[in-house]
Amino acid sequence: MSKDKTTMLIWSATFFLVVLMLGAAVYIVMANKAAKTNAVSPLVASQVSKNSAPVAVIEQPIIKEPAPVIEPKRQVDQPKTSPVPHVPLEPEIVTDAQEDALNKRPVVRADADLDLSNLAGTLHAEMKLDGVNKNKMPLRYTCYRNNVSPPLSWSNTPSGTKSFAVFLEKANQGEDVAVSWALFNIPADKTSIIENVPSPQYDGMRFGANHFNNAAYAGPCEPKDKQRYRVRILALDKVLDTPIGASRNELIRAMNGHVIDMAEIIAEHYM
Repeated sequence: MSKDKTTMLIWSATFFLVVLMLGAAVYIVMANKAAKTNAVSPLVASQVSKNSAPVAVIEQPIIKEPAPVIEPKRQVDQPKTSPVPHVPLEPEIVTDAQEDALNKRPVVRADADLDLSNLAGTLHAEMKLDGVNKNKMPLRYTCYRNNVSPPLSWSNTPSGTKSFAVFLEKANQGEDVAVSWALFNIPADKTSIIENVPSPQYDGMRFGANHFNNAAYAGPCEPKDKQRYRVRILALDKVLDTPIGASRNELIRAMNGHVIDMAEIIAEHYM
């Protein structure tokens, strides 16, 4: 190939590339111009917004599901029943140990009787009893339940009283005395004693011996039977020197000649 032809080809290729680049540039310029023409400036947009009619906004209705229907509860008529009558509790079965203790308790002979020949006759005592006729020893104060001493109250204390004493005994005629409780040297200014008095002494009071020969309370523990219990509150004109744990007979001998009044409560067997 001659030199002239080669030169001609180079110029032709160069011309073609230039034309191609110019065409691309023209296309880019035209595209940018078209984009600017279609774009709306914020000022124009604001003007158009002011001059244009308002666009109505159609709110879609909110469809609420219907609330469930709750039927009222039907009141069923209850059959009328008569009130359940109060049935007293049966004592619990006496255990072998309790039966043993009852059979082996020391016999207390009533060889010392209280001298009640000079009583003022004013002292009045109260104790809460159970049963329809309010004459039953409450189970709470027996060995079948709590086995605690009962609360007592009294009034119309005779003048000259220096102390009180309390006995709780089985009161069946012709039987050996069973002492559940002996309490003495109760201060003269008292008109009541609390339930479950702590033993062997409390607030100046002293415990005598029960039928188990203990200075403590031992509630009635006989099985179901016709039993009667006697609570005696004695007004004395002295404070006894008798020691804690003194027997019934020792206490009675120390009291005789000094009992100026007595109040008595009789309670039947707890069942």
